[in-house]
Amino acid sequence: MEALSLNQEMMVLVLQFLDEENLKETLHKMEQESSIFFNLKYFETKVLGGCWDECENYLGGFTNIGDNAFSTKMFFEIRKQKYYEALDSNDKIRAVEILAKDLKIFSTYDQALYKQLTNLITLDNLRENIHLSQYQDVRSARFLLMIELKRLINLNNRLNNKLELPKLSESRLRHLINHGLNWQHMLCRNPQQSPHIATILTDHSCDQPNAANHQSRAVVPFLSAPVAPKANALPAWMVNGNPSSSSRPLVARKAFALPGPSNLANIPRHTRTPITHAPVSDHDIRWLMLPPTFAETEADIAIARSMENRRNSNDVSKHWKLKEIVHHSQCRSATMSESIGPGNKQVCLLYTKPGTALLALGSKGVMKMWNWRLTKSNPTGKEMTRAKHEQLTPKKGIFMTNDVPNNKDAIPCLDISNNDSYGLAACGGIVSLFKMVSSYKVLYQFMSPPPAATCIAFIPQDNNIAAIGREDSVIHIFSIRHGEVIAELKGHQKHITSIAFSLRQNIMVSAGADAQLISWNMNTWSMNKSSSIQLRTRENAALSETKVQFHSNQELLLACHEARLVIYDASRMQPIIHWLPQDDGLSACAISSATYSANFEQIYATFTDGNIGIFDAGCLILRRRIAPSAYLYQTPSTSQNVYPLVVAANPKVPNQFAIALSDGTIKIIDPVE
Repeated sequence: MEALSLNQEMMVLVLQFLDEENLKETLHKMEQESSIFFNLKYFETKVLGGCWDECENYLGGFTNIGDNAFSTKMFFEIRKQKYYEALDSNDKIRAVEILAKDLKIFSTYDQALYKQLTNLITLDNLRENIHLSQYQDVRSARFLLMIELKRLINLNNRLNNKLELPKLSESRLRHLINHGLNWQHMLCRNPQQSPHIATILTDHSCDQPNAANHQSRAVVPFLSAPVAPKANALPAWMVNGNPSSSSRPLVARKAFALPGPSNLANIPRHTRTPITHAPVSDHDIRWLMLPPTFAETEADIAIARSMENRRNSNDVSKHWKLKEIVHHSQCRSATMSESIGPGNKQVCLLYTKPGTALLALGSKGVMKMWNWRLTKSNPTGKEMTRAKHEQLTPKKGIFMTNDVPNNKDAIPCLDISNNDSYGLAACGGIVSLFKMVSSYKVLYQFMSPPPAATCIAFIPQDNNIAAIGREDSVIHIFSIRHGEVIAELKGHQKHITSIAFSLRQNIMVSAGADAQLISWNMNTWSMNKSSSIQLRTRENAALSETKVQFHSNQELLLACHEARLVIYDASRMQPIIHWLPQDDGLSACAISSATYSANFEQIYATFTDGNIGIFDAGCLILRRRIAPSAYLYQTPSTSQNVYPLVVAANPKVPNQFAIALSDGTIKIIDPVE
């Protein structure tokens, strides 16, 4: 299973609680909405039962039709079986409805197949079709369908890493709540031996002691023997998880009778248990136990404290020392056979979704693509620093040079669809939709300048819609299929530099050259919130090609400005933690680019002095520095003006990234562990 964020882990605990309480309907709804765990057993039950709408709704919580070829086929197979069953029951009206509403969308993928399905309407028995002559009864057909769906699930990276939950001890959520109550009781100014705990909806605090208690404490300041709080002091539901039943096993009851540390009473009233990390307060404990549904200010404080504590604990307890990579023996690298030419002020650099090809588009309008074929020495196609690459150039050699007006530098724009089948590109001229496979043929062109496009991004859930930021600071939501603008978003003051999406929060975040970030509602395309990257003086940052990228949890947002790196809580557009070059003695240079690694545990950042920094993504601590001497193979006199313009992380190899240098060279780097 993929690594989970703290919020996601809390949701896993709630899933376990719902399962233990037998709240199955709520459980499966939360699985669908959180997209954390794909319950294959539940899905199979719905498929074999022919509950097609429930199947699609549940599957839709994890993937959409256009996400990739495996998702497309899954939806197609489900709808096709629903269509076959309507035909087999001679319900022609229902069959026509399914054909028109559910299967019509697949005609864009294969018109001939859709026509064959349509022709089945004319048959008295669908088995008259030679391809369906072996079609058996409904039960057998659904069983065979489930076998195929399981195969597609195991191949689909949107699903295959969500088939198992982390292994948890029984009733883990109850245990954490009890542990939190113990901590709160331990922090009471006047803790009682048998505290009365009537609710967990508010913080626990013991009542003020009477005079006798005061006198007793004056004589005996610390208790000489450990006395744990009594189990019967708990509300009944904490002992028996189901108030309406007394059948829960005795082991489960005993485990959560406010166990607590055995030496609880030996701790002085105003001290805390010594730990290696920063001191833990009751607010921190609540943050670990409960989702961030409390007030925004308290949530912001809790998030910031959690991340700042991680920075402090890493600095203090590990005594971590920055690793310097200065020699080429410490860093595997490969240089692409042809460059995109010198003089590019900006470069777009993208890996394909499988991580086996690399595209680059410079501001001079030259586009190149390199591919790594599967070989015995490179079975995955991802050993890019060791295996030989192949440069892909169209036969006519026309498309790879975009139209740059008046031979001037333009802002390059490039993105690839989720299914890796299509690309969008522009470089000061018209926007081109091109085919990614074999011919790289331009299929469609639209939006002639002025104003020119400055940023392009496919909408994740629909490859037929793109968000296009322009130099006039406006964003167009454009339907490629219908050739029309769906929405026009206004709010920025300078040209658009970056766009990122969070499907979980249903928002799009855009960045402008003035370091302004705006969150947009993807249902209404209305503005949610706006924020500007600020300097320590509280002044807004200077003009810069600000870039944004969501973490895999789709809650944290990385913003890269030439003067700082910032991680935001995207739901509130509030900065959580930041890093400045001055923090690590790099005040003389600017940040040119930054991106998350494939596993989102690191952040790669490039600088205008040629250095490359590798940060801990959770706390923005600089872990490794790659000096230019490790990858340039040049003397200082010849390489002093060469530096990385942009960095791109391989989406499948956590420790590999590519850079585009200011001299037009493209390199792939794999630091040696």
